[in-house]
Amino acid sequence: MNQAEKLKTKLLAGQGYHNFSFGDLVMVLELVGFVHVRSNGSHRFFTHPNIPEPVNIQPRKGKCKPYQLRQVRDIIHEYGL
Repeated sequence: MNQAEKLKTKLLAGQGYHNFSFGDLVMVLELVGFVHVRSNGSHRFFTHPNIPEPVNIQPRKGKCKPYQLRQVRDIIHEYGL
């Protein structure tokens, strides 16, 4: 199991949200098939070919915002990624 898969397992288990870095979340998004399509300031937009709405994330002091981690977790569960 590589680092991205370990991070995905950690995210899906709902563990360690306070230790999840922004780069870790980007790595998980790319692992499940999301592609970075554009940026607007600190906001990054990712799309997936099978998901109609884009995912918008932005860092806060190098970490992820907990609500964004929950949103990504819910999308992964909902679409079976």
